[in-house]
Amino acid sequence: MTFLYILIAFFILIGVLMFIRLSVTVSYTDNVSVILKIGFIKFDMGKFSTKAHKEKKPTAEKKPKKAKEKEPAEPRKPLNVSDVIKLINDVLMSLIKKFLGYLRIDKYNISVTVATGDAATTAIMYGAATGALYSLTAILTTLKPRRKKGVYNAEVIPDFIGEKSSIKASISLSLLMWQALVCTVKGGSGFLKFYSKRNKNGNTTI
Repeated sequence: MTFLYILIAFFILIGVLMFIRLSVTVSYTDNVSVILKIGFIKFDMGKFSTKAHKEKKPTAEKKPKKAKEKEPAEPRKPLNVSDVIKLINDVLMSLIKKFLGYLRIDKYNISVTVATGDAATTAIMYGAATGALYSLTAILTTLKPRRKKGVYNAEVIPDFIGEKSSIKASISLSLLMWQALVCTVKGGSGFLKFYSKRNKNGNTTI
């Protein structure tokens, strides 16, 4: 009888865990970061930078050091808001493709200020940023909102007086644990089918 009670308690626990909500927050401060939250536990999934990695130059033979004058530091490039928005777009698309049909939008708050110090350049960048943000919000609006009354805001503001662009962005998506498991199982079964077809065709490498 004790075993039966333990078994019932186990299945109740599993049932409760299956309905725990997983949330993914994509935000931007200096880099695009992704945070996964399961219940009250948070996991930092990493940061994505728009800056390209510098290629390493081949090492040459060491030569005697000569006194050199310090080269002036390269001026910091202005923030390209369009690139940041496109990067956020790419991160969201990868999430939506994996969990299509189950993801719900909890909130999104995106505020972009475009400023370059030059009115003509600001106008050009404003147009590019508006187009990029329109594409991003078009993707977000395809997801069902979790709450009827939530924070759903996206705006681009041109600043013809300022000299520095800025972005404040926070996008939260969520789904239930069982929905995440279903997507994982579907992905695994798809991979097994693909692998078995390759073996039938005589291809053993992936």
